[in-house]
Amino acid sequence: MSHKLYSSDFQHPDTGVLIHFVLDEDAELLWLEPCEATCEQRERVESEYQETSVWCKLLGEHTCSSVAEANRLIQSRYSKYLAKNGCFPTD
Repeated sequence: MSHKLYSSDFQHPDTGVLIHFVLDEDAELLWLEPCEATCEQRERVESEYQETSVWCKLLGEHTCSSVAEANRLIQSRYSKYLAKNGCFPTD
């Protein structure tokens, strides 16, 4: 069973759908995905969710072996999409 960490949620810049980073520590991968549970609770339009899901997949997965590396990668590649939230806690 893989151990996954989830960042704070933040809004997709165009659709407004909440998204977050996922760090799979066992597979050493980092990616973005829509916050499915939150989207279901807020009854997002399916087309907005699908558009956001495609956008996240286009950004791809990144090899990442630690929380510190994930935070550096997020800040260097994705800072235009988020403020200071979106990074993983280091404690």
